[in-house]
Formats: sequence, structure tokens, C-alpha cells
Amino acid sequence: MSLDDHSSVRPRDRRSHEADDAAVATSPTDPEALGTLPPDSNRPAACPLLWWHPGVLLATGLGVGYAPVAPGTFGTIWGLPLAWGLSRLPLPIAAIVWGISLGLGYWACRCGARHFQSHDPGGIVVDEYLAVPLAAAPLWFGAPPLATLLAAFVVFRVFDIWKPGPVGWCDRRGGPLGVLLDDLAAAGLTAGLLFAAFSWLPSS
Repeated sequence: MSLDDHSSVRPRDRRSHEADDAAVATSPTDPEALGTLPPDSNRPAACPLLWWHPGVLLATGLGVGYAPVAPGTFGTIWGLPLAWGLSRLPLPIAAIVWGISLGLGYWACRCGARHFQSHDPGGIVVDEYLAVPLAAAPLWFGAPPLATLLAAFVVFRVFDIWKPGPVGWCDRRGGPLGVLLDDLAAAGLTAGLLFAAFSWLPSS
């Protein structure tokens, strides 16, 4: 083989190596080839925990977290009947039930993170619906139920989206704990504001 023949082969060899590298990069084991979704997606991605896992069902509020728009708002709506139901219980019992629910919520956040492959996707709404009973805390102290629930819904969503002061600090912690804490902080601010507002209302 002549020198010219060798020179004519080398470019083709380089091209073949580049093609092999490209094939490896798009092999079935590559995350992009598997269709793994972006971390902020609300749709389920390829992961160990599927939608019917109990922790994922809790994390998504039985599926409301898959809403294409405003899943946090739907999660908050889901919390309104929860708050009303807990308010029918004596405060000490309601506090115990709610505390146990927060422990389950932390576990659900971890399961949801594995399901969505992101630590705080919009599809996790357990933090919203578990925070609503705290936002509606005046219910246990004689506040009008309908007005309290409506006001808690609106004010809580404003604080949860705006994330002022302690809400933003909790949100920046990240992880399942941060997912829960920022909504609890927003709910605490909401409850404080509602207590102040209802204290100005004339007693019946």
C-alpha cells in the first residue's frame, strides 16, 4: 500500500471513531436516550418509584400534583377539607394527628423526589395540603369557618409564591425538609395575619 493509500484511510478511521463515540453517547443506557425528563418537570420520569407507590400518592395528593398548571394551588384546595375536618377535633388531638401527618409528609417528599428525580418539583403538593390546617388555625378559636378557609387559601398562596423573609430562607434549605418548612413558614405567617384580622372583628 502506498503512502497516498495510508493518508486516504486515516480520515475515514477518524470519522468511524467519531461515529462510534456518538453511538455510545446515545446508547440505551444514556439518560437522554431513556427519556429522562428535566428536573423541574411535573411528569413522572424513569425512576425506581412509580405513581402507585403509597409515598408518591401522598406526595402528589392522589394525583392532583400532575395538574398541567398550578399544581400547588390544587394541592392547597385539597388541604381545605383536611383543615375543616381536623378543626372538628379537639385541639390536642388535632395537633397529634397533624404532627403524625407531617412525619408522613416528610417521607412522602422523599418518595416524590425519587419519583420526579428532583428535590422540589411542582408535582409534590403534600407540603401545600398539610400546611393548610396551620394556616387556618383560627378555626380552633371560634373564627367563622367559611371566611377563615377562604382567607387562609388566598393569603397562604400569596406567601407561598412570594416567599418573603423566613419562607424564602426555608425554601433555600432544599431537600425534603426545605420542601415542608417553606410551606409551614408561609402557613404560620398566614395564621398570624388571620388571628390579627379576626381580633378586630366584633364578637357575636
